[in-house]
Amino acid sequence: MLSSYNGDAYNAAVSLLQGRGHVIYTPRHLYCDLIVCPDYDVLLTPAELNGAIKGALVFHPSPLPRMRGRNAIKRQYAAGDKVGGGTWFWANEKVDAGDICEQEIILIDPAVRPRDYYNNRIIPLMIRTLERAMAGIEAGNARRVKVYGKTEG
Repeated sequence: MLSSYNGDAYNAAVSLLQGRGHVIYTPRHLYCDLIVCPDYDVLLTPAELNGAIKGALVFHPSPLPRMRGRNAIKRQYAAGDKVGGGTWFWANEKVDAGDICEQEIILIDPAVRPRDYYNNRIIPLMIRTLERAMAGIEAGNARRVKVYGKTEG
């Protein structure tokens, strides 16, 4: 498990994974079955990517490829987006550009502060989609959907 913040998203993901019987290694553990990054804003190294047997799942708080990069939620609000969401994607050497594992779309209420939107809508979405991702991975059916387009936001 890798996280930059060890906040609510990290704690929720740890709880889900431990509840499914997985062992959590933190901080960085070079060789493991799967890297899970619920709120990670640092690129994984090639050694980390190659050391994870099943790969590395990273969560991004937007429906990729829309709003790749940092501050996705703030940029969605600034752009007046009505639709947001979140994406678990398979990390590669590029930023927020790997194949999609799970994705969910939700509406953005502009009357709700970005921080509250993240805490009350995005974190629960993150957990729902991580649950689906882990069910597929555990069953040997890890989902990988190619991302087309260059939408940055």
